[in-house]
Amino acid sequence: MALLGGGVGGAGNPVGGSFTGPSLGLEIMGDHCYAYTGAVASTTSLDTVLSFTTGNFYTDALFQLSAAVDLSGLGTGTTTGFQIQFNGSTVFLTKSDSDAEDMTPMVPVQMIIPPYTEVTLDIDSTSVTGSTTQCMVGRIYRTRD
Repeated sequence: MALLGGGVGGAGNPVGGSFTGPSLGLEIMGDHCYAYTGAVASTTSLDTVLSFTTGNFYTDALFQLSAAVDLSGLGTGTTTGFQIQFNGSTVFLTKSDSDAEDMTPMVPVQMIIPPYTEVTLDIDSTSVTGSTTQCMVGRIYRTRD
């Protein structure tokens, strides 16, 4: 996936850079970056919800990973698993639950993403009920090359 910057990778508004919808790609604004999945329907098979490749910078990133929620039936929930990969290698695995009281419904994950790294975030849930959202925000630090 091509690296896009200046708010064009999903926003479609390179002049104003205002948010007009989620994007699977990485958005760059100055020294900051972000990616939002929007609401993704739960699935019981592994599904890639974010995918991007970094450029000549490393990123101090914070991922917010949320279990699936069914707004029409808040008394029910589901367990959602998350996998973050760098260049095809798994670097982080976790799960969260939107029903059980003994597990957090949102998992914050802070990590450093190296330059020129393909990043994918995959999810899998125990039910097809509800939707889940993920986002990544970060600060980029340019390298010399």
